[in-house]
Amino acid sequence: MHSSRRGTTILDLVIVAGTLTLAAAIAGPIFSDRDQWMMLAQNRLKDIGRAAAAYQNDFQNYLPIAGSRAPRGVAYTNIQGLCSWQFGGTNNSSFWYSTFSGLFDVEATDRPLNAYVYPGRTFGCPPPPQRLAQNATARTTEQAEAFQDPSDKVTRQRNWPNTTPNVTTYNDVGTSFLTPFIWQSQLMQQGFSFTNSVLEANRRIARSIRMAPDRFVWCADESISTLTGQSSPQYQLKNSYGDVNQGNSLFVDGHVHYIKIRPGRTDSFRNREFQFLFD
Repeated sequence: MHSSRRGTTILDLVIVAGTLTLAAAIAGPIFSDRDQWMMLAQNRLKDIGRAAAAYQNDFQNYLPIAGSRAPRGVAYTNIQGLCSWQFGGTNNSSFWYSTFSGLFDVEATDRPLNAYVYPGRTFGCPPPPQRLAQNATARTTEQAEAFQDPSDKVTRQRNWPNTTPNVTTYNDVGTSFLTPFIWQSQLMQQGFSFTNSVLEANRRIARSIRMAPDRFVWCADESISTLTGQSSPQYQLKNSYGDVNQGNSLFVDGHVHYIKIRPGRTDSFRNREFQFLFD
């Protein structure tokens, strides 16, 4: 009696290996870009979190969230404006030089967190009070990769919440990661003035009053920043990962989480996992 079974031949192994290689080649691009973008974006947010922790250590637990004033808002003694990219990043696009009288055109060297991420760099900016010229090459040649999200495809800052085609958030305002300011609106609704709402918010974050550092989001990608300004439950925003109403968020304690926002619901901006509002 003999068996019809035979051993595995070299040809069999070659065929299997070739099939696996072909499958990987087909499936790879579908998943690898997303995974690599996500990992890099989250690692960069973690780096921002570590820099922010060092900043807090030097400034009595205050985060690098400050108002701006024109021209050359370096002192922040008189808050005239508040931009979500104030804390860090490279120089703005020339678009912001004259828009709103230059109120939000914050030079990179003046952004408080940059000194902790890029010590000693001036980003091509002249000494204050001189402004960075509108046509200065430093607006495009100087880079701050730590603030660039590889999935950043389009900006909404110029015509919020609408997009500006062919311009990324990073190339527009110097950073892909923004500070969601829904807490500022919340405090103004409670009777705080514009300036005092910013000061009070910073005070609450610094002293951890009525909030938990492992739940409070202070920095996020543009998807989250856009979603926090929406009240309609029908609003949907698909990010560059293909996900609806989701994005990467950096918490006060430094951890990063990919969260989902449900606009128009009672748990939109505060639930068991995260919060944007003060309790």
